[in-house]
Amino acid sequence: MKYLLNFFSKIGIDFLSRAIGLITIPIVTRKLGPEGFGLYSFVMIISSYFGMFIDFGYFLNASNQLSKNPEDFQSIVNKVLSIRIITSVISYGLLLLSFFFFDSVTYYFLLLYSLAFFAQATKIEYYHVSMNRVYFNSFTELMGQLCYLAGVLLLFTHFASLWVLLSLTLLAAVVASSISIYPFLRIAKFHFITGIKENIAFLKESYKLGLSQKLEFFASSIVSLMIGILLTKENLGYYSAAFKVYQILILVLTGITYTMMADVFKSIKSDEKIDCIRINKLFYLFLFSGLFLGAIVSAFAPLIIKILFGIKFMPSLNILRGLGITVGIWPIIMFSGLLFIGFNQQGYYFITTAITAVLSVLFTLYYIHAFGFQGVAYTFPSVGVISTIVSLVYLKKMVGKKNVTLHELFSPHTLITSMRLSLFQKKN
Repeated sequence: MKYLLNFFSKIGIDFLSRAIGLITIPIVTRKLGPEGFGLYSFVMIISSYFGMFIDFGYFLNASNQLSKNPEDFQSIVNKVLSIRIITSVISYGLLLLSFFFFDSVTYYFLLLYSLAFFAQATKIEYYHVSMNRVYFNSFTELMGQLCYLAGVLLLFTHFASLWVLLSLTLLAAVVASSISIYPFLRIAKFHFITGIKENIAFLKESYKLGLSQKLEFFASSIVSLMIGILLTKENLGYYSAAFKVYQILILVLTGITYTMMADVFKSIKSDEKIDCIRINKLFYLFLFSGLFLGAIVSAFAPLIIKILFGIKFMPSLNILRGLGITVGIWPIIMFSGLLFIGFNQQGYYFITTAITAVLSVLFTLYYIHAFGFQGVAYTFPSVGVISTIVSLVYLKKMVGKKNVTLHELFSPHTLITSMRLSLFQKKN
């Protein structure tokens, strides 16, 4: 019951947060235009690359450790906070030294928005996930989004500039981070851990997951970066508009993953048999969510673009349809990653994400060369299909060691049989 409460409450709150994003997108894109929105996206991408090590697998590792050792929560949270604060200072320092890589305007935009590094460092989503309070993470995002919405409606609409928009984005991050850490500070004290041995030990435990996470980030962001470099900021604006819708849908799917995460980590043990029925139910809940969202986007892509971005962004149409197809595929890859982590098979997780990252580069280069900007529409579906096959191959290899088959885990027959059994038990 608690699981279902977490799931539905989180989905409801996430829906509100994404709805706010959908409300502000038409205002932002119409005020900035394709080129201005492209520059905004470029600043966000570059800033993300500088701050990519602030969460280097710490979220997944801390969630796993806190789920298994809840009594040690203060030590684990303080350890992660300390590492991430140190990393954020280093990341911002490197950004300060990068002024000769960018024009002066872009550089100052980066300095402003990248102050969000420090908000990112003090956000403790992993703590709430381990406490089975995943909905609280959604609540923090909702509060940040509400502040952002108020700023856009009251300020940006009258003073439409990239400076104002980046400041509001930074404000949303600070609000979300402050609310996230508040429950922890009420019952515990933050103690900055400077011990090199302790930090190094935790870094070693996290690095495989960190590499996998960064490869996932690289796979999703490299397309935007290559468009910004190889094509024009206007093309990047078109792509970023479609990708914004895709990101909203992936965030919803990620929220479902977080809902499942603690349950999977607690129930799956490397020395025990897999509960095929439970895994099967979770998988189909996840898969149907992705298929539903993907079908909606693919079917109503022209209407979505007209309503959200305006007629000027119609070159985004094929891109959005391709991303809609990808949303339907991606739950298989995400769920596979969750199983890899649950069974401590980080090596498989790393390999699949590495293949996804490499494929993203190769397919983007090929499709841009062959079809120009519109060829980017084929990148993510192509990557998704091959990555799904790779994930299933490694899953088969992993569960085979537990005397379980993929058919037992993912077969519709398993789902139907379990549902019939549940109905029969309720009748009796």
